[in-house]
Amino acid sequence: MTDKHFTALEFSSLEQFLSHVSYNDGDVAIIDSLQALPAAEALRMGIHAVLLCEKGQLQLDVNGETAVAFEDEILFCPASGIVDNIIVSRNFQCKLLCLTDNILKNFILGNAQLLHKAVYVKRINIIPLDHHAKQRFLNFYALARQEMTDTAQPYHKQMMQSLVQAFLYFLCGQVQKFLEKPSGRSDHLPNDETTAADYGETLFLRFLDLLANDEVKHHPVDYYANKLCITPKYLTIICNRKSHKTASDWIRDYTLDEVRYYLRNTDCTIKEIASRMEFSSVQSFGKYVRQHMGVSPNNYRNRRKKF
Repeated sequence: MTDKHFTALEFSSLEQFLSHVSYNDGDVAIIDSLQALPAAEALRMGIHAVLLCEKGQLQLDVNGETAVAFEDEILFCPASGIVDNIIVSRNFQCKLLCLTDNILKNFILGNAQLLHKAVYVKRINIIPLDHHAKQRFLNFYALARQEMTDTAQPYHKQMMQSLVQAFLYFLCGQVQKFLEKPSGRSDHLPNDETTAADYGETLFLRFLDLLANDEVKHHPVDYYANKLCITPKYLTIICNRKSHKTASDWIRDYTLDEVRYYLRNTDCTIKEIASRMEFSSVQSFGKYVRQHMGVSPNNYRNRRKKF
């Protein structure tokens, strides 16, 4: 068996793969249709994608599991996921919203947990919309389409992102209602396997809760494993099974969210931020930021002030 070639789908390369990109500010992109699909064998998602199927159907594999979106259904493909075997019907039409992981978490704050539960634990990538919900989706989209062309407006990007934030809360509401419905799915697992799966899901969600609620997130894996009374190796195995990301990946992502928050939304000095996040020194904090964000803390802060 030969390894497949994975192509990373990032914001920097979005327009190379997808046609009809109507809006792209580096954090949020809106695509009107998918007339030309990537030719790569498989895509490693560097972004989150939310797709409304308006007509026809779309079939693809998300992290090894087949998902089929029919008319009036929303498909959610998470960042870090593997998308493969894309097939669309001839009459397929859609609307597509793409988001960076950072902007998704910043927009919906703690509600990102809800999407994690749906996608990584419940393995739900498809959410059906009734007529009223679909119309609300299209209303959000029509307003965004109206505003995206008014680039001369002084707060154009902020207005666009506010509209997207409102839509994401609408999406979270749809996901929550769907999760609260009685499940008609039967997994056909023996009792011991079901129990083991439930235990893994519980541990994974508890790990995410610890990360979300811990004031200091920059800890080694064994810190969280000890809190869960399991080994670091087992915690990493659970995270890989549920999300295709390691425990270290999750800690890094949540830590970087904190870094961005402090640099963008507070007047704390770099020394104060390093201390609050319990880095051993300003130098180690700066090295961490440069390693993962490609710029120094000061450069990141100054660059964001321009927007």
